[in-house]
Amino acid sequence: MTDVEPGEDVRAVGRPGSDAMVREWDNLAERRRSEISKGTDTSFLNTLMPAVKAEVQAARSRHPELRVLDVGCGTGELTVELLPLVDYLVGVDPSRRSIQLARQLAPAVPLHVSDLRSFSASHRHLFSVTVANMVLMNVDDLDSFTRDLAAVLQPGGTLIATLTHPWTWPRYWAYEGAPWFSYDSELFVQAGWKVSGAPAAAPEVSTHVHRPLGRYVQGLVDAGFAITGLLELGATSSTRGGRSVARPYPRFLLIRAQFLPE
Repeated sequence: MTDVEPGEDVRAVGRPGSDAMVREWDNLAERRRSEISKGTDTSFLNTLMPAVKAEVQAARSRHPELRVLDVGCGTGELTVELLPLVDYLVGVDPSRRSIQLARQLAPAVPLHVSDLRSFSASHRHLFSVTVANMVLMNVDDLDSFTRDLAAVLQPGGTLIATLTHPWTWPRYWAYEGAPWFSYDSELFVQAGWKVSGAPAAAPEVSTHVHRPLGRYVQGLVDAGFAITGLLELGATSSTRGGRSVARPYPRFLLIRAQFLPE
């Protein structure tokens, strides 16, 4: 997802529930495969994917055996890029249609249709690294999700998470001045789906959760994580034609954290 222009239909909605949000990703799965394969989602291809891959490669110095769980793996484009970098890789996503497409792209990777809560119950402390690319702002219960992230990690394991920047995303999406917006509140925000290289929003809608940055930090700390890195990404983006566009503010965050159980 990327910034939308002022005046497009962006609205606050009531808590939709996890099942409704999963249905949105089922409906978006074919579009996601097309956007990435055609190079339309330049934010994913030129900003998010390289940053995550660099973090996974750097994790080798901390974890001689890289056992990686790709949480919210979607249609598998990042998963297949991570495969050559690691010793063992598993993907999990609650969207059935996304996993069907991911299996076409990464047939050698075990891929599970499951929410993280169900998956973590039978895969406790098996992974040295978890990757959650653009997932944290798409979960309706942050505290439950961070506890489940901790449950699948080995003690001392690393979390690599990217998300929309809580401070700048409302500005780029043009709802910063909306009467319903409050930076300090948890808000469910819905709009037509749009990525960097697309000229207009798609008919499919997506819902993300606005939370202040401190809420993410506290959710991770309460689950036993210590934040070891915080990178702001996306101050420059590329168009579909390859032209670089300077942005006044970064659009994404990358959080690196270590699971340190008491």
